[in-house]
Amino acid sequence: AAAELNPALDPFSVAGSFYLRQLGERVRAAADPRELFFEAQKLRVRGERLLQSLERAAGARPGPGLQVEMTRNDELTAVIDRTGKRIALGLGAAAAAVLGGVVLTEVRKSRR
Repeated sequence: AAAELNPALDPFSVAGSFYLRQLGERVRAAADPRELFFEAQKLRVRGERLLQSLERAAGARPGPGLQVEMTRNDELTAVIDRTGKRIALGLGAAAAAVLGGVVLTEVRKSRR
């Protein structure tokens, strides 16, 4: 119906500007200046901390570099220890089997 009255009128741009204006009015009505200032300060401090940590990780700033702290890693450590021992035992058994095969081959060659 609106296109028949004015074909050059874009209804979406009109509706978009209306909703944007309504949103701005609601934000202004609900905004507490103290709370906005506090949130802006929190955002600024968090941004500064992020930049400082990135500088430390890159080595451009003194202080501890990148650190990973894991809690409750006792189970993980135990699993890694057991797995390492099993791998070492398996490699040792494989080496012993290969060495046994080499020795057996040499013994058979020397008997001929």
